[in-house]
Amino acid sequence: MTKDPRRWLFLLAGAAVIGALALNGGKSKVKGGSGFDCLTHVDCAKSLRCYALPKDDPFANFGKCVEPCLDDAQCGSGLRCAVTAKGDEQLVPVKVGLSPGERVCVR
Repeated sequence: MTKDPRRWLFLLAGAAVIGALALNGGKSKVKGGSGFDCLTHVDCAKSLRCYALPKDDPFANFGKCVEPCLDDAQCGSGLRCAVTAKGDEQLVPVKVGLSPGERVCVR
């Protein structure tokens, strides 16, 4: 009775996949694209920034992943290039007393 070596290769490959998933914790590394909800810049794809309108409540503000820009021509239809102020891991609209941060495409 001869054992098939391909069976061992298949079992070894299966164990490697299970081990890789266990080490990763099953978490996806996919980041949000333009328009996706975010809490911080880390939630957005590499070139995007998290832009949020501040609320009066002390809880976390959800924002949207947006494109950086230099002027309105770089933004899509219905969007404009706005100057922002840096917040805690988010960009917010510039208000009196806040120093300008980056520019992003917003509605």
